[in-house]
Amino acid sequence: MHEALDLALALTASYLGFACLALSMPRHWRDVTSDLALPAGRVTALHAIGYSALAVSLVLTLLRDGASFGSVLWVLVLTAGAATVAFTLTWRPAWLRLAVRVARVAQRRFLRIPALTALGHPPCRDAQVPPEAGCRKRPARRKPRARQREERGTRSSDDKDPKY
Repeated sequence: MHEALDLALALTASYLGFACLALSMPRHWRDVTSDLALPAGRVTALHAIGYSALAVSLVLTLLRDGASFGSVLWVLVLTAGAATVAFTLTWRPAWLRLAVRVARVAQRRFLRIPALTALGHPPCRDAQVPPEAGCRKRPARRKPRARQREERGTRSSDDKDPKY
């Protein structure tokens, strides 16, 4: 019974870890919460929770079966957790709102520690933020190749009309 509980907790920790790591991406955040912007502090909280939960799943599997089989079991638990999160994001993304709540609580309570707040990226959305603030600038988006060709006035062999 004790071993089954350890395995269930390891699977739950793996699922929570991968859910938080998936929610740290803007696209998945938008799918789950319908918010357009992902707060910068929330990304740090989601990363911290996600990696911590994966470490907890490693510890649980190592305690359950030792180093030799526990590491193999951890890889299987990671695979099951990642696949389950992928299916959840595809089928029912709203089910991951619990992970969003966990991240909000963690951001309020635990990210007041200076070492953890230093991990986050300062917001760079405003043009008034000086470059020495350390924010990352997004690279300029490239135009699609077809649009570049239109502007240059050239066409490739793929753009020609098919002959029937």
